[in-house]
Amino acid sequence: MVDSLSKINMLKLLKRIKRDYNVTILNITHDIEESVYGDDIIVINNGSVVIHDSKINVYKQEKELNNLGFELPFMVSLSNKLSYYDLLDKVLYDMEDMVDLLWK
Repeated sequence: MVDSLSKINMLKLLKRIKRDYNVTILNITHDIEESVYGDDIIVINNGSVVIHDSKINVYKQEKELNNLGFELPFMVSLSNKLSYYDLLDKVLYDMEDMVDLLWK
């Protein structure tokens, strides 16, 4: 229950801690936007695991996610749309990376 900027800063800090100290961090959330900061995603529906894979493979299951009430995270959706027009050749998860790449 924090503002958007604080949430992003906190998630980036957790990502740095994971990298620097080689620890596993488990984030339980209903906000699919937070999933871009992780490596693997587990989607649970009615107490059962329905999807468990790397984030890139989970995001490829857009129809299944939609059926479960989720939309792709904004950056994933934007990356997909830009790749359709040959402006990107990979999914970008960070807005700063997206701006840097497109601004060139």
